[in-house]
Amino acid sequence: MQADWPGVYSIVLNYRTWRFTQVCVESLLACSYPEHTIVIIDNASPNDSIDHLKSYLNSISSSSQSIISGFPTTRYWTENAAIVLIESTANNGYAAGNNIGLRWALTQPGMLYFWVLNNDTSVASDAIHALVTHAHTKSRQSMGLVGSLIYNYDQPMVVQTIGEQYNPWTGIAHHVGSGETDLARLPQLIPNVSYTIGAACFGSRVFLEKVGLMEEDYFLYYEDNDWSLRGQRQGMPDQVCLASRVYHREGGSTRDRDKPQSALVERCFARNKIRFTKRYFPYCLPTVLLSALGAAIIRVMPRNPRLARELLVIASRELLGLETRIRP
Repeated sequence: MQADWPGVYSIVLNYRTWRFTQVCVESLLACSYPEHTIVIIDNASPNDSIDHLKSYLNSISSSSQSIISGFPTTRYWTENAAIVLIESTANNGYAAGNNIGLRWALTQPGMLYFWVLNNDTSVASDAIHALVTHAHTKSRQSMGLVGSLIYNYDQPMVVQTIGEQYNPWTGIAHHVGSGETDLARLPQLIPNVSYTIGAACFGSRVFLEKVGLMEEDYFLYYEDNDWSLRGQRQGMPDQVCLASRVYHREGGSTRDRDKPQSALVERCFARNKIRFTKRYFPYCLPTVLLSALGAAIIRVMPRNPRLARELLVIASRELLGLETRIRP
């Protein structure tokens, strides 16, 4: 390993959507960064994802080797990067799946930076270079999570987001920069970013050692807000690297595009909005509860009354401290 190039470990979680994962990995392999390892975690997909991923990795690698880990793990060598495939034995949610990869990366002495990516993303070939260059202008002791300039996958000239602007009084987040095509405006929007988007989340080993891994009790959604805020409260504010470009099929890995959000997504939002608020903004609970009730009644009730009633129960149970277990 060249000392000039700090090791970057990209973490990609797969659940059922192996085709998205393959596209994401192909874009990472096209990156010009020399000290790069790609870690794929299959989150106990109920379909044949793992077979497709193994077949794909065997087709692009020169050799492979099983390695010792807490899960079935294989390392593949390609011309541009090493790839590690970890087979989780249970789906315990988005954070838990990514944490498997992050824990493994932390066992590697050369890992100085990590990049958590949704598998429904594709990255520009210079994206990792841009992130490392950005990181080298900061102190690793105080650098929080770093977001990228995220474009719509199907409209690659239209900005999807540079981060989230979060309103703690409603528990609702909005994409900063959404719909922008004038990139010159983006720097002045950076101060509006509350949290880094979990779809493309870069950080340092120091961050993991100081702040810790993702919080796993959300299962899906709000874990990126939680991670960002924990870092901020430990003096590691979020950053935005506009030179790092990512293309994202928003919701591609959790629901069918152009269709209403799935019941799983709705349940997670209803519970986690209350959970996150209780944990960090308890004084906002009355208004966030009203926001959750309004979403269930106005947005969900007309198309699915039964689900809307269930969401009201979930939000109420969370408010009272009663556990609601959510699984796919």
